[in-house]
Order: sequence, then C-alpha cells, then structure tokens
Amino acid sequence: MTNAEMTLNEFLGTLEESDDLYFYKRDNCYDVTINDYEGLDKNNDEIIRDIVNYRMMEAFVKWLDKEAIHHDDESLYEEYQFDGFSVIIGYASYDI
Repeated sequence: MTNAEMTLNEFLGTLEESDDLYFYKRDNCYDVTINDYEGLDKNNDEIIRDIVNYRMMEAFVKWLDKEAIHHDDESLYEEYQFDGFSVIIGYASYDI
C-alpha cells in the first residue's frame, strides 16, 4: 500500500465514522459516496443532509485535488487517478 493510499484510508475511515460518506473498494478503485441525502419531506422534496465533519471533508477534497495524478470532472461523478488506484466520488442525492 502506498503512502497516498494509506492517507486516503485515514480520511475515509474518519469521514465514514461521522456518516459523512460511505465507500467500497473494488479492485484498485475506491467508490466514494458523500452522504448529503437525509430523506424526503411530506411533499416528497429531498432533504439535504449537512456534512457533520465539514472541515475534514474539505481537507479530503483538497488532498485529492493536490495529490491526484489526473482529475476528471467532466461527468456527474468525479474521478481522481493515483499511482496504482483511483477514487470516484458521487453524492447520495444522485441516486434518488
């Protein structure tokens, strides 16, 4: 495991504990979903969830931007390429 992947796992573990995101790893790709969805109100409108650990999430995204070899933000889901692995980020509200 590279230093970058170890740092990634530290961020993911901390943010998962506060329910700000969930993730799974398949092969050499981390699929990360930022948990911004709380449910539906009585009118079936989405209720957006506040990020509990906002500063850590902000630091995580800055770290991705700085450390990634390549960043593709041309689609709904953003992909960050690293040496030996990639990270794809989306939001829970995308799945509604």
